[in-house]
Amino acid sequence: MVACSSSDDECLATGEAICRKACACNAGTACRFVQGGAGGTATKSEESCNRYFSDTCGTPALAGVNFAKCAAEVDGAQCVTNENPIDGPAKAAQLPGSCAPGATNTAKPDGG
Repeated sequence: MVACSSSDDECLATGEAICRKACACNAGTACRFVQGGAGGTATKSEESCNRYFSDTCGTPALAGVNFAKCAAEVDGAQCVTNENPIDGPAKAAQLPGSCAPGATNTAKPDGG
């Protein structure tokens, strides 16, 4: 078993906060988060949203994110209408700038 660094732990905790907010925007029926001009991430459940962060924490995709500041600010994220070409329109959490750069990958981590 590989041990997580404290940075990975902070990333996972921040991911959980993002996923809670992203799922709350759609009352748990979908979980989306976006960041201005940088794309978005859509999952079908909070579990798959959390799995996205489990899979990407510690990778270059999330390098440079200020996890402490992002976690502190994500609860205030607004829910905005998001047009997803696969799943159609739904609300998405508009993440604050402190959550950049990698928290906005366009991959669909749960395959659909």
